[in-house]
Amino acid sequence: MAPLRRLWSTTFFLFAVLAVFLVSISHARAADSLLSGKMTVYSYLLGPAWSCSLKTPAEPRHPSETSTALVSYSVALGNILHEHGVSKDSVGDAYYGFDSKSHKFWQGSVNSKGTHLMLESQSGTAFHGLFIDGMTGGVFRATTVMRKTTNRQFGSHLIAFGKVHSLVEDAVCTR
Repeated sequence: MAPLRRLWSTTFFLFAVLAVFLVSISHARAADSLLSGKMTVYSYLLGPAWSCSLKTPAEPRHPSETSTALVSYSVALGNILHEHGVSKDSVGDAYYGFDSKSHKFWQGSVNSKGTHLMLESQSGTAFHGLFIDGMTGGVFRATTVMRKTTNRQFGSHLIAFGKVHSLVEDAVCTR
């Protein structure tokens, strides 16, 4: 009878430890799903995915383009905002953070066409830096401005200037 009681008490103890572990993980995940500090400026982006309309005006060598993308946001380790976008032509990821030493927001992104953005911002809404075109290898000075219209709509405006050509892209996202 004693070995059976020991087995039951050991089993009960292991289940109790497992239950405490699972509860602590769920609380940690809940805490990690919220942005804190300066990053709360982006909290409105979290939640259901956004449907975005992207427009690029005509240029001398390129016709105007309109496309759509599905964009979702989540919180990554270290109070970082992770953006994941999918369109019929590409997929991309961006990360937004705040550096407390420089007191600047930053953004880094890459897509399946090899395009990279490396930007920084004082405000968290107007970003400046480099745009590297993965298709041509061109390096551009870039500015991106994000603007919250309502809790159900936001937009962004990208301008990238290079030596030979430039790029302008407007996006309006709704849910």
